[in-house]
Amino acid sequence: MKKKRFVLLMLVAFWVALVPTSALAVGWNYDLVQWDHWGSSEVTTAYPYLACTITNELGKGFARVEVKQNGEWKNALYQTPEQPSLSKNTKVTIRTPANSSSVYRVFIWTQISGARGGVSCKGSY
Repeated sequence: MKKKRFVLLMLVAFWVALVPTSALAVGWNYDLVQWDHWGSSEVTTAYPYLACTITNELGKGFARVEVKQNGEWKNALYQTPEQPSLSKNTKVTIRTPANSSSVYRVFIWTQISGARGGVSCKGSY
């Protein structure tokens, strides 16, 4: 019995050591009024890509992934799709090449209507 527990514990420890913590998704919620904007908290990843999924429950908005360069937020290059439209009851995943030394965020903005939903980001291959 003790040997089984030890082996199981060692397997779990081994698995945890191999899986980078950046594989875990981080998430936020947003609730924007007309002509409003919002930027998520900063996120990093050790994976070659960053995948951010945005759900929109209400209204319409637009989204993009940004990267911090010299203290300013710029559009991340090669986003797929690039600046998708967030219609009511939609779910969009933006995927962009990532660099482990860079910091990213999701930026969402509205125009004529507000928008409400959630964002989650995680590293991917």
